[in-house]
Amino acid sequence: MIDLGPDPMQYFYSGHQNKDDAKSSASTVDRLAAVVAAVAAVFSVVAQSKDSPELAWSLVGIAILVAILALVRPLIVWLRASLRGRQRNKIVCAQRGELLHFAERFFRLANSNDSSSLQSILFSLCGNNSEKYRELGPSDYLREIIPLFLGRLEAAPPKEDKGFVAAIRELRTLVASYNDFYVLEPLRRMRSKTWAPVTGTDTTRDVWLMTLPEYQREDAQRRIEDFRERWVSFLDDFRDWCEKMRKVFDPNLGAYFERPQKL
Repeated sequence: MIDLGPDPMQYFYSGHQNKDDAKSSASTVDRLAAVVAAVAAVFSVVAQSKDSPELAWSLVGIAILVAILALVRPLIVWLRASLRGRQRNKIVCAQRGELLHFAERFFRLANSNDSSSLQSILFSLCGNNSEKYRELGPSDYLREIIPLFLGRLEAAPPKEDKGFVAAIRELRTLVASYNDFYVLEPLRRMRSKTWAPVTGTDTTRDVWLMTLPEYQREDAQRRIEDFRERWVSFLDDFRDWCEKMRKVFDPNLGAYFERPQKL
């Protein structure tokens, strides 16, 4: 079972951001300390200089100019970062509804209590037999994780860019996990010619659908394909949206999902 924890991606992302902020703050403090030390040294020279007051005050002017130049760059960097943060937060406010929309679509598709989900379809075709179903699909390890994620998102939607990106990463992790283990792997197993006939003397191995009673095959294939088409439509829409968010927020934000092929 994959344990995603309470919010692992948010912790990971925030941890890196905090380290970067700490480095930036330490650099600014060091720069200020150096400027203060230089100005203090110049004033010390002025205080001790009685023969050449013009030279001493020239040194004071130079020290003040150096101090101003040293502080201008971090001020510009801070202003740019603040402006960029405000712009990104505006995008978050405009797009967090889309994030919630994709999370709700994912929950509906992955809900094992919904008779149209792939898990429910396969379980019913296996005669509601858990042992037979386990030959096709995984244990339902995302059953509680997905509703918890959706509940957190509904209760406290992200208001700033770091939390927003963390939520996208977590949703993408859940979608990729479901796609790999709940959809791609069962379909791969069903396509493989490793299944023995249920009845008859023929021992030739065939695809999984051929092990079903003949009257069930057409309906089973139709139901599975209906889910596959809805799932692929969701994957394509979510991928396109992730691509847009990747360009705005983080070039390392993943947007690829393997599309399941027809049975």
